[in-house]
Amino acid sequence: MKIELEFTEQEIEYISTGRCPDFLSEQIHRFEVIGVSDGALKPDNLHFQAIDKFLSEHNGQATLCFVGDQFLAAKIYADWWSKKLGEKCHLLWDAVDEEFVVWVPKSFEELTA
Repeated sequence: MKIELEFTEQEIEYISTGRCPDFLSEQIHRFEVIGVSDGALKPDNLHFQAIDKFLSEHNGQATLCFVGDQFLAAKIYADWWSKKLGEKCHLLWDAVDEEFVVWVPKSFEELTA
């Protein structure tokens, strides 16, 4: 099913509860990649492999955008940035803070400028 909504960048920013420079490689056990169906947190599981793949593709130049615990808001935020940048933004679950996080492949400095 496809639903179309229009947002301005300012409206999209209301969805985010906070941003920070990417620290996935330092706390890889903290995150699960939405859409990866391997829940076993063991070395070399599918979540770690997925995270390693998109980290290596962007050389650490990314931002983590925290968006709360509602999947729909997280999906809207990720899709909006994916279309704006022309690159895949990944949807993660933060098991520590229990909220969704969108991994945006743009440096924190560029995204907040």
